[in-house]
Order: sequence, then structure tokens, then C-alpha cells
Amino acid sequence: MKILKGLGIALGIIVILAVLFLWFWDFSRYEPDIEAAVSEATGRDFRIDGDFDVDVLPSPTVLIEGASLANADWSESPEMLEVGRAYVKIDFWSVLFRPVVIREFELRDVNVLLEANADGETNWDIGGEPEPEEEAPEDEGTPESPIDLHAANISNVTLTYRHPDAEDVVVALESLVVATDDEDRKQLDASARWSDLPIGLRGSFANRESEIEATFGDVRFNSTTQMPDDSMDFTASFGSLADLGKLIDVENLPVEDLALKGNVAVHGDSVILSGIAASLSGLEVTLDGELDGADSSARLSVGARGDSLAFFDAGLPGIPYLAEADIELADEVLDIQPFTFGFGESRLAGTLRVEGGDRPAISMDASSERIDLRPFSQEEDDEQKDEAAETDASSESDEFVFKDEPLPLEQLASANADISLTIADLVTSAAEFRNVDTKITLEDGLLTARNSFEGGQGGDYLNELTLSTSGGDNAQLDMKATVRDLKLGITSGPETPSDLIPATNLDLNVSAAGGSPRALASSLDGSVVVTQGPGRVKNDLIEKFSGDIIAQLFNALNPFAKDEEFTNWECSVFALDFDSGAGEITGFLLQSEKLMVVGGGSIDLNTEKLDIEFNTKPRSGVGVSADMFVTPFVKLSGTLASPSVGLNAKGALLSGGAAFLTGGMSFLYKGLVDRATAEGGRCEEALESVKLQVDDAGD
Repeated sequence: MKILKGLGIALGIIVILAVLFLWFWDFSRYEPDIEAAVSEATGRDFRIDGDFDVDVLPSPTVLIEGASLANADWSESPEMLEVGRAYVKIDFWSVLFRPVVIREFELRDVNVLLEANADGETNWDIGGEPEPEEEAPEDEGTPESPIDLHAANISNVTLTYRHPDAEDVVVALESLVVATDDEDRKQLDASARWSDLPIGLRGSFANRESEIEATFGDVRFNSTTQMPDDSMDFTASFGSLADLGKLIDVENLPVEDLALKGNVAVHGDSVILSGIAASLSGLEVTLDGELDGADSSARLSVGARGDSLAFFDAGLPGIPYLAEADIELADEVLDIQPFTFGFGESRLAGTLRVEGGDRPAISMDASSERIDLRPFSQEEDDEQKDEAAETDASSESDEFVFKDEPLPLEQLASANADISLTIADLVTSAAEFRNVDTKITLEDGLLTARNSFEGGQGGDYLNELTLSTSGGDNAQLDMKATVRDLKLGITSGPETPSDLIPATNLDLNVSAAGGSPRALASSLDGSVVVTQGPGRVKNDLIEKFSGDIIAQLFNALNPFAKDEEFTNWECSVFALDFDSGAGEITGFLLQSEKLMVVGGGSIDLNTEKLDIEFNTKPRSGVGVSADMFVTPFVKLSGTLASPSVGLNAKGALLSGGAAFLTGGMSFLYKGLVDRATAEGGRCEEALESVKLQVDDAGD
């Protein structure tokens, strides 16, 4: 018993001596040893030129003043780190029992310089090779913070990043104050500056909850968070997006607040996103899914909807819209299955897959019951038209329409594609199309495209195109198109009955080879034949749905166009043959109940020169005389880039003797020298002639 008592007394004396040692020992005498140890560990000179004091009891405290760490020897700045004053006071027992309670922390007059040189070296690469990281333990939920900071006062801290190829980036923490109230809630107040941008921050934190108010120049930010279990619920808002746009150099953002909310959870390598939503007035974007860091994959459900497309651009219609998609990203493959996009009553749905790798590939299969594009067709007012005309007149035209720029053949040869699009009913302001079917494939440098549809008023269209890029710098283009009895009503107007809409037929069969649009045009071979049957055309729609030069030509050929709402055409015939880019009009006839227009000439795609002449003749027996025409002779000349329409009073047409409407017929000067009247109609002969031409081209 006496032995135990003696041991207890001895132990007590040892504890008392230890306490007295820790309380009164002058640890500042170790300052040279600390300087040497840090210098050896970093390979840089470390100095403490001011006060250095360490106390263990009653509370562990450390005071350092005038400390500095030398910069890399290649830098012109001698110091990498300068600290005017650093002070910390810790609760003694918290050192043994976590978390470590920091009663006071003070840091002021600090300068940190992070620097890189032209050779790619950085001044923060110190201390030799880093030790290998230990394997992270299994996730055990959200860990408690190892530090409990009760009070802090930080001021005049400057961080500078310097690179020889850019201006210095300076971030200054002017002040940061942390205080703990009676309810153990942390209050934070800070001000800083990023270059010339002032930053303010105020917040409170307690029991896994936080409230933050921040300003970035004129931009306001507010947020609240709650962190139950292993997740975080948050709500946040940005002040005026217009102010945010100024900050990040994005124009035309609305003067509205952006609201955010949602839940983020972390489980091991995975981040779970739930109920993420960003909203403005009339717009909401939603996001749910998972980001897996273990295999760098993502599975997301994304949605966006709003009240008006005009939110994005004032020129868009004010109709509701939506977009929804399930997205999966893994191993250089992006899968969107399915997606839905819609506006107004229109919907387009399908799947999309994009594969990376040495030969990227894209595949899409989309369909729609109805797409209505009429809301996007807006009439220009007269002022807008005048401004557009002035702009066109003042702008300098390019010399050629078909440019001599190389086609992206290498890109086409290095990717694959398989795209399918079907639309049961496609409605535009000009016409309606049914059973639209488009198929595009690209494989090993061979591009094929097939498009077909039916007219809303009858008839059908089929186009087939192939572009082979396997020939290195050149491509081989082949294109065929056929139109049979297609009634669209584009130039007849929506009020015109179906039986009065002229039926259009087209036969196109051309081929070309080359490495640029100009080379393709210059090598074009083949033929184009267009015919229209009887029907009426609304004269003002010619100008609306054609370029200005076509409107001028139409008005020059048809002197009744400006005074009459409709022209009742009996037939239209146009036939054009190409040989190595040189195009010859082999047939041209417009015949109405009042006049007949015949023409001929050439379109040379090698030079892009136009040399086409027309003769307008009044029909006999309809009360129209030749005196009603200023001149019957009209010439289209110039180039494709700069065409012009002129009147030829001399009637010196068709120099070189073009014979059009094959079969030996010519409607100029052969049986029609007398310009007073055009005899009986020529539609039947002209249509039969071009039919023979089409048949010959198909053989």
C-alpha cells in the first residue's frame, strides 16, 4: 500500500513538473532550429525577423512576425512569401479530443507570389518529389470538420500570379472577420478584390446550415444550404442576369434574377444530382442524374421549358417551347435516348448517339407527327425592306457565287454518320408537305442523301444525292431529282383552290467532280427540265418567294403583273443542258391567256456569266395589242453574283442562233417574225418536245 502511495506521489510530482515546464519554458529559443528545418525541407531560405513566441499552457499559442520564404533562384523577386503577423490560440484539451478548437486566429500583411517562367518552371514546386498519397478510406458519410474556428481576423492578404506571357493577376483579401455568437453560430464578413472587381461576402454557419450573401461588382448572389446526412439541399439566386453578363462578357441577357435549387449528394466516387432547377420568369431548366468519377461516366435527365421563344431573341415568335433528354456519357460515347424538342403544338422526338475515337460517328433517328413553322414567318415592314435594300446596294458583291475554297473532304472521309428524319406533316407559310422522309449516311468517305415528300395538294418529290470523297482531293457528285404533279401553292396563295394550282414536274440529272464548289460547278454535266401545267399565280408572291432580280425579270416579261392580282398561266417550260459547266437553255416557254414568252441563251458556270434573251408576244384574240409592250425584248445578263435585267429595243436576240425547244422548233424569228401577235398556243408542242428530251437523257 505504501508502495502505491509512493508511486502516486511520484507521478503527481512528475505531472506538476511537466506542467510547470510547459507553462514557463521559453520555446522561442528554438527559433533558429525551426528556421533551419524549414529551409532544409523547402530548399529555400526561411527567416523570422520579428517576434517568435510559443506557449503550451494554459492555451497553446503561436506568434510569428516578420516571416519570409525565399523565391526560386530564377525569379527576379526575392521573396515568395512574406507574413507580417500570424497568431493562433488553441483550446488545450481540444488537441487531444477532436475537433481542434481555435479560439483566436489572426493573419495580416501577407504577400504570396506564385510565379512561372518561360521554361515552364513554377516557384511553388519545392521540397523535392512528393510522397505517394495514401489510399483513401472507404466513404463513411460526411465527415465532421477537424477544426472549430471561433474567431478570426485576417487583413491585407495579397496573392499575385505572374506569368511572362500575361499581365499579373492580383487577388487581395482586404478583410475577413469570423465571430461565434452565443448560439454557437459562426458569422462571417469579408471584402476582397480580384484585379479591379470588388467582392463582398457575408454569411452565417451552424449545425450543417448556412446563409450567404455575396456581391461581385454589381452582381448579387444569395444562397441557403442544409446538409442532412450525406447530401446538401440548396437554394440560391443571382441578381440581374444582365449584370452577370457584363461580368462574364455575355450580351443581351435579361434584367431578371436567376433562381437555383436542388440537392447534391456524394457517395464514394459518385455525385447524385436530384431536383436541380434553374428558373427565370417564363423559363425553367431541370437536371437529375449521377456523375460517376470511378469510370468518368454520367447519366442525366435534362429538361427545359418556357412560355415564349422570344425570351431568347426578339425576332422569334412568342410561343411556348420544351426540350427533354435522357443523356448517358461513357467511354467516348454520348447517348441521348430519347430526346424530345417542341414549340407550339409541334414535337420532334428520337434518339441520338455520338461516338468518339479515331473515326467519330453520329447516328440519329427522329420523327414527328407535325411540325408547323408558320409562327417563324414574319412579314417585314416597308422600313425594314428599305433598310435591307440599302444594305444590299451598299455592300460589295463577291466575284463568284461558287467559291474556290476547298471542300472539307478530309473531315467527311474521317467520320461516319447515319441520320434518319421523318415528318408526317410539315407546314410552312408557303406550302404544306406530307410524309417527309430524309435519310443521310456517311461511311468511308461516301455521302448519300435521299429525300422525299408529298405535296399538301398532291404530287410527290424524290431527290437522291451521292458525294464520294474517296478520290483524295476531289469529290464525285451525282444528283437526281424527280417531281411529279406537285402542287404546293407557294406562288398561288393559300386561298387558291387545289384545281387552280399549277402542277409542277421536274427532271434533274447532273454530275460533277472537283475539290471546291467552283470546280464542281465548272465540271457540271447533265440536264434540268421543269414544266408546269395550267393554273394561276399570284403576282405579288413572285417577289416574296424569289430574289429581287427574279422579281424584276418577271415584271419585265409580264407587263400585266403590276396591275393584276393573278396571272392565269397555261403552261411553263424550262430546259437546260450542261456540258463541262457550260449551260445552254434548250427550251423556254411561258404561256398565259394574254401573252407568250419565249427565250434562250446560256449560263456558263465556268465564268458564271449570264446571256439569256426573251421575247414577249401578245396572244391573238384576247384584246391585247403589241402597243401595250414598251419592248418585247428582255435580256438577263451579268453574272450569277451580279445579274442585271435590261430591255433590248432593237430585238437583236439570240446571236449565234440558239434553237430551243428541241425538235428543230424555234419560237423566235422562225414562223413568229411578226411580233404583233402570237398565234395559237404552243404548250402541247413544247411539253412534248421536252418530254422527248427527258426520255433521251434517261436512255
